[in-house]
Amino acid sequence: IIHYSTEENHGIITVGCENGRYFVASGNIIETGRIEFIRNRLIKLQKMTRDELNKFYREQRKKGPQEGSKGGGLGFIEMARKASKPIEFYFEKINDSLSFFSLEIVI
Repeated sequence: IIHYSTEENHGIITVGCENGRYFVASGNIIETGRIEFIRNRLIKLQKMTRDELNKFYREQRKKGPQEGSKGGGLGFIEMARKASKPIEFYFEKINDSLSFFSLEIVI
């Protein structure tokens, strides 16, 4: 998630336990123009079954990172594979150019 941040190495992360399940929540400031790309990627992952996620992960590993990517492109897929329910995410507009992006996974 930090790779989408406007300022590398800045963000928040919280780890906790609720009702016997662990969760990880994180957030950072992103360029508002990146929202659609991130939202579409996460919605796609939310709709996949466990088998589809595993297959997609293997395919993405073979392809390598997307052009202009700061990482390998596997982070969201890894989170979705380890999560016990679909990733939850939110975008809060700060101004015309910046938004706050947060997500939560339950393990």
